[in-house]
Amino acid sequence: MRDRTIVWHAVAAVAGVLAVGALAAMGLAWRIDAAWLQVLVVAGMTAAGTAHGASIVHVVFRLADPPRLAQLDSPGSQPRTKPDLAPPQGTMRGGSMIGVLERASSILAIVVAEPTILAAIVAIKAVGRFGELSGDGLGAAARMRERFLVGSLASLTIAGVWGVAASLLVR
Repeated sequence: MRDRTIVWHAVAAVAGVLAVGALAAMGLAWRIDAAWLQVLVVAGMTAAGTAHGASIVHVVFRLADPPRLAQLDSPGSQPRTKPDLAPPQGTMRGGSMIGVLERASSILAIVVAEPTILAAIVAIKAVGRFGELSGDGLGAAARMRERFLVGSLASLTIAGVWGVAASLLVR
């Protein structure tokens, strides 16, 4: 079942990249002048970019830490049943919703050309997770920091792509 899920996420990720590329090309060729249509385009692209980002982050997590059930991490160890980037039980709650809000806010910040909003988003995320990302001596915090960085960079990157495409359409 898990393999089918990654296939659907990969298909959605590729389709989203193609869609945003087409929209960016349209933005270079045409310009939307009607204010009400600009609002609709930005709202639609914010929603699409936010949803597309969820698939991208899922695929990036899988690429960053593929399952290795057949391999042992060291001689005499047991095969891992879940990847290292899987969050420890009971931690990093709300990450998916935070990612949605982060992508939507980032896309809108790019459209309105306010890089300070992007800096604030990154700062709020870092400060908000600081307690969970500090060391515990067991390696769980290191895995959480890696997951936080991978997810944040993938999420902000795809939000940037969608934000630039949206701003090209409404410039």
